[in-house]
Amino acid sequence: MVPKPKFKWANAMNKRTNIPKVPRHLQIPKDKWTIFPGDQVQILRGPQAGETGEVLNIVQRENRILVRGINIHVKHIKPNPEQLKGNIVSRESLIPVNDVVLIDPVTGTPTSVQLVKVFDEVKGYEVYQRLLDSQTVIAIPPKKDPFEDKKAGALDTKLEDVQEVTWTPNIKEAPFPVPLLNQLEKWRRVGKEGQAF
Repeated sequence: MVPKPKFKWANAMNKRTNIPKVPRHLQIPKDKWTIFPGDQVQILRGPQAGETGEVLNIVQRENRILVRGINIHVKHIKPNPEQLKGNIVSRESLIPVNDVVLIDPVTGTPTSVQLVKVFDEVKGYEVYQRLLDSQTVIAIPPKKDPFEDKKAGALDTKLEDVQEVTWTPNIKEAPFPVPLLNQLEKWRRVGKEGQAF
């Protein structure tokens, strides 16, 4: 039997798990974010101030980042089918993005960052890039494809099947059967084109 909640709104609060930890008006907008995975940063505040590390991950909803070798905590893993005895693991924890500063890859010193729009000739439109104090322009890395590292499974479509040409457009033939197009035209004239859907 499930115990009753201690107060009236307990069940409603348990269901709302996707509430951001940072209020929405204090979140850094996605187009104003200047630190990305792979960047070298220096810690400004905290017990490890002055140390440098590589950014592993960013959590924009919480204004936090994960830096390699910084803010390490001990995690106790319970026994599970993969690890029968369980384990104690040291891993990095998130730190606020305001506690770090980007390191200039050219000079190796901490630097401030400005976002500027630069015309990309390959894409054909303006994109944001990062301008550092040393007038170095660094491109914003593209988003990583989450399926890039995954192997094709039994239910995935084979690459040969995707690349196979099964239909070629022809100006003399309609892409749909002629009887279907005639019936759609009749319904349109009567005002019953909604029946087609």
